[in-house]
Amino acid sequence: TKPIQLVGATIAGAGLVLVAFHLPPSTRIGFLLVVAAAASWAFANVIVKRIHSEQPLAVVVWASAAASIMMLPVALVLEGPATMWAAVSAMDTLAWLGLAFQAWPTTLLAFGIWAWLLRQHPAALIAPFTLLVPIVAMSLAVWLLGEAITWWKLTAIGLVLSGLALNVIASRTRRDDVATPPA
Repeated sequence: TKPIQLVGATIAGAGLVLVAFHLPPSTRIGFLLVVAAAASWAFANVIVKRIHSEQPLAVVVWASAAASIMMLPVALVLEGPATMWAAVSAMDTLAWLGLAFQAWPTTLLAFGIWAWLLRQHPAALIAPFTLLVPIVAMSLAVWLLGEAITWWKLTAIGLVLSGLALNVIASRTRRDDVATPPA
């Protein structure tokens, strides 16, 4: 990791902190859960990188299956078997199609591509792109839900994109340094 990458991470982190400070109290727990999910994703990136699998999609399928099995007892305790069965029984065709869409293109395909990228490139280059998730979410909220575009949202987006750009530039410089032998 180059110092410029740390600067980029700090700038991007400032963008996320800006978002956190402007959240209403009712959504702060959700924000903390998103931060916990990001930490889990970072941990998974390290694991996927260390596995060196020739079949990244298979890694994602098995990881998803393992996570589902581990979360089932938690769901049973928190929701109860009757509530879970009622929810599954009430699912109509559209709900099943939505579940299939979440399982295939958005989970298996997207994370399979992500795992492939991690295999092809340094994790320090790929992992920061997860910072685009809140930018996409805020942009979709403005576009689809009619949320207001505020100065702090634009500033947060600018900070995250600037930090990400510094990371990409630093990673590219490192590759150029390695590829070019000294004269």
